[in-house]
Amino acid sequence: MASVQRITHTRQDGTTTTSWRVRWRDAGQQHSQSYTTKTNAKKKARQVEVAKDQGTYIDAGGGKTTLADYVTEWWKVKTDLKPKTVASYKAVLKLEIIPRFGATPLNRITSIDVEQWLVDMKSAGKSASRIRQSKNLLHQILAHATRHRRIGHNPTEGIRAPATTTKKLPRYIAAGEVDRIAAAVDDRYRILVYVLGYLGLRWAEAIGLQRHNVHLLKRRLHIESTLSEVDGEFHRVPPKTHEERDVVLPVFLADELGAHIGRYVEDDPDALVFTSTEGNPLRNSNFRRRVWTPALVAADVEPLTMQQMRHTAASIMASEGWPLQAVKEQLGHSSILVTADVYSHLFDESRDELAARLDRNHTATNDG
Repeated sequence: MASVQRITHTRQDGTTTTSWRVRWRDAGQQHSQSYTTKTNAKKKARQVEVAKDQGTYIDAGGGKTTLADYVTEWWKVKTDLKPKTVASYKAVLKLEIIPRFGATPLNRITSIDVEQWLVDMKSAGKSASRIRQSKNLLHQILAHATRHRRIGHNPTEGIRAPATTTKKLPRYIAAGEVDRIAAAVDDRYRILVYVLGYLGLRWAEAIGLQRHNVHLLKRRLHIESTLSEVDGEFHRVPPKTHEERDVVLPVFLADELGAHIGRYVEDDPDALVFTSTEGNPLRNSNFRRRVWTPALVAADVEPLTMQQMRHTAASIMASEGWPLQAVKEQLGHSSILVTADVYSHLFDESRDELAARLDRNHTATNDG
């Protein structure tokens, strides 16, 4: 409850004056404000209580906190972030947000400031994805401040970051090219190429596979965690969508994976399925330099990323007539909308093939 106290001040000449102080607590902190009349003090006390009841109370002092100081508080509650996300957030804060808004009090950041910041980033040649990432992180921080009554309105609300002007279709290669790459690498990594190019596992999922995740009789890989490399350190974290899934193995790959495990994987259930020649987790940079790039050259395949191998797996599934839902489950997308957004063009091609089959069936029926 907000309380009103009468304060008597005695001057040096012995005369007295009276003021009225309003006191209230919010979030464990004591606040006070002085008035020369009791009427105004009582009015303030009523305003504080009404605002608290209606959920519109704003901590007048809290808004004076600079963004940089508030980020320190905000980090304390971000305990569920993956190491890669933490590294990404820190980079955006250091390079984009703190230099622009770090010294600014929360209640002095305006929508115009945010809009101008986005324009300036675009003028500086920042990519659309970088600008969106920066805007979304600032929105997240200020939404937290709004929720905790530090500010009355999130100035990033309603502001859209620049969209990518053109949508690039994902690059993928043919199954035969996957086979050529697999033939060009050391036998230790041949099955890894197939796991990436035929099953569509993310790199961190593939190198994080452990012996107990492989169920050869059921022809399944159980994806329950990934091995994420951040600043040279490996962290075992949940999959990207935070959901475990089973990936279906074709018969040929189940057989060859079994042989691979017999040759290269320790008996420990937690042993990694794919490792370096020294038995260590595979580092992406080392693998690309020592194994991947030379194999692409030997296989006469244009430069290709691990993400494009994932696209390749999706294209192979689509060409074999897999329905969109099955591709979504195999790849571990968060929703079928993600699968459709990225790979819809592949299913346009598969529909052409299905139409061709109808033609062939029709012709065969009529010829008969």
